[in-house]
Amino acid sequence: MSRKTIYRCDRCGDVSMTEGILNLEIVAVGVKTERYSSYEPGYNLIDHQLREKEMCQKCREELGIFDPKPKKTEDPTKTFPSLEEMIMEIVREEISNRPKEEKGE
Repeated sequence: MSRKTIYRCDRCGDVSMTEGILNLEIVAVGVKTERYSSYEPGYNLIDHQLREKEMCQKCREELGIFDPKPKKTEDPTKTFPSLEEMIMEIVREEISNRPKEEKGE
C-alpha cells in the first residue's frame, strides 16, 4: 500500500508532488477589530476561517501578501592588500612623516 500526496495551490490550481516546489503557505484574510480600554485591551478576528487558502509563492507575490525573501548574506571574504600596495603605503607614510628639513625645503 502506498500513499500519494498532491500539493495544490487553492488560488491558481498549480499541482506538485513534492512540497518544496510550490512553497505553499496558508493565507487567512479576515477583518480585525481592535478595542482599546483600560479594562480589557485586545483584538477580535472576525470571519477569518472562511477566507483561509493555501497559496503558492507566485500567487502571494501577485496579491502582495507575501513574506519578503530572505536576503542572502554572503560572508565577505577577507581581502588582504598585495605586497606592492603594502610597500606603497609604507613609503607614503614615511614621506608624510619626514621633517621639513629632510624634504629639501
